Amino acid sequence: MILFFLVSLFLTFYTASYLYNNFYLVITQSEQLVLLKERVSIDTINIKKFESIINNIENKANFPAYQDLKNIFR
Repeated sequence: MILFFLVSLFLTFYTASYLYNNFYLVITQSEQLVLLKERVSIDTINIKKFESIINNIENKANFPAYQDLKNIFR
């Protein structure tokens, strides 16, 4: 009798934790996504312009090697 009670108690606890982790948390996270979607900026990013700016910055930061510079004292 006690064994049956303990097994049923364990199964109840396991079922409750399974339902909490796999259903309730998913529902609350989906509600949070809906709320965050309202806060996100609706402006789209121009990827081509962004890549051209990044390339310009990288080209500006890449200095020539020391050996490639002209020697002004020759």
